[in-house]
Amino acid sequence: MFFKRALLPISSLFFSISLLATGYGLLMTFIGIFLKQEGLNEGAIGLINSAFFLGAMLAAIFSQKLIVTVGHARSFSAFSAIMVMAFLGHALWFDPWFWATLRLVSGFAFYAMLIVLESWLNEKSSSEDRGKILAIYTIVFFLALALGQLLLILEMSSNTIFILGSILVLWSLVLVAVTRVTQPVLKPFERYSMPKLLSIAPLALVGSFIGGVFVGAFYTMLPLYVLNLFDQPKVVSLFMTITILGGLMAQLPVGMLSDRLGRRKMLAW
Repeated sequence: MFFKRALLPISSLFFSISLLATGYGLLMTFIGIFLKQEGLNEGAIGLINSAFFLGAMLAAIFSQKLIVTVGHARSFSAFSAIMVMAFLGHALWFDPWFWATLRLVSGFAFYAMLIVLESWLNEKSSSEDRGKILAIYTIVFFLALALGQLLLILEMSSNTIFILGSILVLWSLVLVAVTRVTQPVLKPFERYSMPKLLSIAPLALVGSFIGGVFVGAFYTMLPLYVLNLFDQPKVVSLFMTITILGGLMAQLPVGMLSDRLGRRKMLAW
């Protein structure tokens, strides 16, 4: 049975992913709303939030060396501590440059943690189960992300949100720390330059870049547009929740069509 054979042994990793994504989703939309309510213009808010994705890019470049050196569990612990410090730092002092730095640090830590969890799942999945496990991972991640948006309806104070986000991240750390899932034994990784990646998969690289531009702009700036229209954080919360669930529903049909029509045609369409 698939559940007992493949899913149950790594269930702690899925619970950890859900808690991490919930904490991230909670702060993802709230940061923009808070900055707008503090009177910052859209340009400044965009720059502050873009620091998060700059941190994500740095994580893709630099985090793998630490993961290979100390292992998945220890590196996850280190990145979790960094992310919690960044979350709590928001409650200490409000300054646009300081918050931009915190967003960069939290972006680095968050995507480094995702690299740990996704590579761990990939290594523990057999070839016949890998597609199913990755599909479940996507469902869990998007549902948790939507739940994080939905928590904004509770209209908590800013400090409460930062503390709650930190608790969720720490909770995910506890699950990884006590997991019985054996850590992958990784070989030293090979670095790929951008020109080499472009020569191997040009359409995938360009498509990922364009998709990243749209996704980054959507998650950071669209909540501000909705807030300007309705002036109610609850509406922003519901809007983002429904949109994320729509992205989840698109996974299966897009995957099936890409198998049938081909990746290039589907991506172009």
